[in-house]
Amino acid sequence: MRKNYIKKESEELKMELTITNAEITSLEETEKNEIDKEIDRIINQHKNNRYEVNRLVFESVAALTQSENYSNELNSQGILKRFWGGITGKNRKLQQKISQNLAAAQYASQQTLQKLAEQNLMSFELITAVNNKLNSSIIQVEREINNIYGTLVTFFKQAKSDIIQLENRVEKLERNVKLLNWQNSIEYQIWNGIEYSDLDDIAKIVCITRDFYDITKAKWTTSDLLLLKSAMSSINISPRSEVSYRSFIFGVSKRAELIDKLFEGLQLNEIEKYPQYIAITAGIKKNNLLETDEKYLVDNTMEIMEKHSCQLSENEIREDIVNIYERDKANIDIDSKICAYDLILEILYNMEEIKEIQYVSSLEEKLREAEMLFSVYDTEQLIPLLEELISYGVTKAKYMMALLYETGCAGLKRDDEKSDKLLEECISEEYLPAKARKIIPCFGNIDDEKCKTDLPLIVDELEEMAISDKFACYECARAFVFGKFENMENYQKAIDYFEKSPLVLGYYGIAKRYDNGEGVDKDYKISLSYYLKAANMGYNLAEYAVAYAYEKGFGTDKYPKLAFEYYKKAYEHGNRSAINRYAWCLTNSFGTDNDYNLVFQLYKEGESVNDVVCIFNMGWCYYYGIGVGKDLVKAKEYVKRAADMGNEWAQNKFKEWF
Repeated sequence: MRKNYIKKESEELKMELTITNAEITSLEETEKNEIDKEIDRIINQHKNNRYEVNRLVFESVAALTQSENYSNELNSQGILKRFWGGITGKNRKLQQKISQNLAAAQYASQQTLQKLAEQNLMSFELITAVNNKLNSSIIQVEREINNIYGTLVTFFKQAKSDIIQLENRVEKLERNVKLLNWQNSIEYQIWNGIEYSDLDDIAKIVCITRDFYDITKAKWTTSDLLLLKSAMSSINISPRSEVSYRSFIFGVSKRAELIDKLFEGLQLNEIEKYPQYIAITAGIKKNNLLETDEKYLVDNTMEIMEKHSCQLSENEIREDIVNIYERDKANIDIDSKICAYDLILEILYNMEEIKEIQYVSSLEEKLREAEMLFSVYDTEQLIPLLEELISYGVTKAKYMMALLYETGCAGLKRDDEKSDKLLEECISEEYLPAKARKIIPCFGNIDDEKCKTDLPLIVDELEEMAISDKFACYECARAFVFGKFENMENYQKAIDYFEKSPLVLGYYGIAKRYDNGEGVDKDYKISLSYYLKAANMGYNLAEYAVAYAYEKGFGTDKYPKLAFEYYKKAYEHGNRSAINRYAWCLTNSFGTDNDYNLVFQLYKEGESVNDVVCIFNMGWCYYYGIGVGKDLVKAKEYVKRAADMGNEWAQNKFKEWF
């Protein structure tokens, strides 16, 4: 994900956030320690993700300033809900306490803000935006909460001061030449044929904000932000002059050219979903919607008012609706005033957030596409898309790529090391399907002890997650099949989850159940039909299963040619196990002609990835001269190597041959 542009120093900011709340003292020390530990982990996970950090700040502040009456609303909020879920992952008692006890949530919020400040993860303009919101809040709160407001305002003021001091020391106010030139010539800049100094205040604020955004290419430092004050003064705007949210929101909304100037190149499609973070832009967007897509609200209101002999203009109705919207959704009073400089900083923060919203929305769309491609196993398009998503740190993309590396596929060789590494990253990011995957791997021996001890701890959460996550469905199904503990071997439930899994995985999972008679009567014909569905999507495990069925006549007549073709496909699509059966067909003219040279090359390929059967077969080739000249020394070397790896056939042949 994108890096936070604020430069970090090893020297941490020293400040204390102490919120007086008697309820917090009711928390046990063990609970506080658990919360602190998990907060450290969550922050470490997201510290390079400015988007997530900003939301943690906003919603931690919201938690601290909520009264008990709002605890239910607090628990339902977006990122905060996910945050608490991450904190409490393995501790259901603590999770329940945080959900039901506002004090616990407020303690966690307080610690989160403190730790974010200590690590210098809060940007200057973020702090300004939050502070503006605190100062303009219209929530009716109790005396205790008012005290909290005061404490938070002091805390954020100290944070801004420390950031300035830190960056002044680090940067030594080394100013960008382009910025300095702009600042020195700003009074002569022209917009729409008018010099900046002759514009009205709203237009001045818009122009100076946009110029700064463009010149810095949206990558400014705190030192750069300080230049704004002198630039403002140059065009006769006092940085300390007061501006209301109302005057700016509606001043911009009424002039399309100002909207175009301020938001050029920025997509506003999704922002109305996030008014709590970008109140200014959300208010402008809401006013515009009331003039277009949501005009019916204004029209209906006017009709009702006329019916009751009330007189209000369209503009007045729109302003009232926007006022209510900002009050309820963004928790601000649009009639409150802030200084012009802080307003510009908040607008810049809004512009950053719009880019991030656009960026996150794009990632979400790409992730949906990746899930669709995985369902039909279109690996040609899937792999580059997953690589792109992984470069942005998308957890589910890492999980999908881990599955591909685990089995191998067209364009991607099986790589257990890469698969394990990706799964470990997913586990550190609290993705439950990855945890289940590590307990029950696709290949290798299942650790019965881990199944008995670790799997039960996550199954309930996995089932809850399965409501909205198809990969959680898949891992749920595997848990119910392979879980080696009481009341978990529920094969019918497994089949139900397989049916809800990503298409190719679901088909394969159901096929295996009919193949083995797990939860259903053993039926090779039905099993083969599902194997074929997955195989025809290019899933190599299914291709191997189909080939084996055609070779042995399971659920069908024997078809040597088809068996050979599917073994070949499975091999070409990365199935390491298919190497030996593919080579066996070529050796024994099963469904194809002999090709001893290719046989030797296949075994050599398998040997290179330490496949014990292929290692033995290399010895067999050298012993009999299959595809290569006889060489008993090399034959002995390969057979002994396979025998030392525990292969019983190799051990017997070593005694017989040597």
